[in-house]
Amino acid sequence: MMNEISRSEKDSIMYYQGGGTDVKLSSAGQNLREFYDAKDSYMVINALLMPGVSNEKVRLMDEKRKFDPVMLEHMDELLEVYCRLYSAMCKYSCYYERESRRYTYRSDRMNTLEFLKHGQMYSFMSTQMERAADPYFHDKAGILLLEIDASGDIEHVDVNAVLGEESKYPGEHEILYAPFLLLDKEPLDMTEQEKAYQDMNGEAPKAKYLLRLKLSSVAAQNIDRNRAVLEELYGKIMDASSLNNAKWVWESFMREEEPEADALEQYAEWKGKLQIYLRMRYAQIKWEIMNGKRSCEDRLEHLKRDIAEYKEGADKKRILYERCVEWSGTAVTVLYPIAALAVALSYIDKLETGLKALSLLITAIGTILPAVVKCRGWGEKLQQRTNTYLQLDELQMDLAYEENPDREAVNQYVSRFKEIVRADNRKGLENAGIPAKYLESISSEKEKQ
Repeated sequence: MMNEISRSEKDSIMYYQGGGTDVKLSSAGQNLREFYDAKDSYMVINALLMPGVSNEKVRLMDEKRKFDPVMLEHMDELLEVYCRLYSAMCKYSCYYERESRRYTYRSDRMNTLEFLKHGQMYSFMSTQMERAADPYFHDKAGILLLEIDASGDIEHVDVNAVLGEESKYPGEHEILYAPFLLLDKEPLDMTEQEKAYQDMNGEAPKAKYLLRLKLSSVAAQNIDRNRAVLEELYGKIMDASSLNNAKWVWESFMREEEPEADALEQYAEWKGKLQIYLRMRYAQIKWEIMNGKRSCEDRLEHLKRDIAEYKEGADKKRILYERCVEWSGTAVTVLYPIAALAVALSYIDKLETGLKALSLLITAIGTILPAVVKCRGWGEKLQQRTNTYLQLDELQMDLAYEENPDREAVNQYVSRFKEIVRADNRKGLENAGIPAKYLESISSEKEKQ
């Protein structure tokens, strides 16, 4: 179904949770094992969405955390994880959420406050339905306490509601919000219990804010016209020198060294292209899901009309060529016996001259007709149109028996239809050259004579 959260989308949620080792890969996907075994993948996923390099610096230098460079070695898969996560959130918010509002809690690092000043949360945001316990803060330097108020239609996913027993943290009630959300914030007073919390350096929380999530800065949009821009961005994201530079920046921070200014600038520019790319992909995903069933049904009806029209055209041409071939074959079958009869009757003295001339004329016509059929390529064209007609008929029958096809199924039918049309076009182009080839063969035979 169109609104079903897919297996690959669930795997991406598990990966974000830290349960990548539990993701089952097909035999063809075993090369991704090291990618899914990467620890703390959520840190990389979020850091790459943050502008600049301050987030990486805090995590890797101040908090002594580690980024696994193997994630950059499978950048194409990482991009798909980003998109599957967002797709799952759009589906959940659109089709599954039953709460009109959510009020959740989060502990973050003070570095995040720098980005909240822009009125936007750039990264994915993991929140809890209940306040976190004190030990949760011991891995952060500089605690920022957040309470989040959001309507149910803001892009998010209830992690355990989707994963069930597959969740790495079944005891938690995690609500994961999408990146690029617009928000308002206001300061809050800390409770005495919150003032007693301690970060990794033994320091109390620095601030507390209420975040009111308003809407996403990602507008649903069909980006088909901008495919060239998307492909160009993808090429720059996958550029080997940029990926190597990103690894170098991470490794430098993990060695507690400040990378060169040029390397940091290149890294920040590369991240910027990644963020623009994801915004464009997200716009398309959101457009497809929000249009949902209507979009899928409209496309399906359009496909059915195109198949029917193309099939009708192929059938008309098939019938035309069939008649031409049958007519010429019948004519030749009839003409040769008539010619033989005329020759036989020519032995009657009074009929000799006229019947001999008639037999010659009929024989000539009988010789010309097969040549015309061969030159015009009627036999090949009949075979082409018959083959196309039968393939379209099979496609039409398969589609008629399909119950409620989702977007992926419709895409498969569209691909089949396109391939049938392409094959028909290729064969048509090949058949268009038959007259020229036939004339060349005749000229060649005369030269030999």
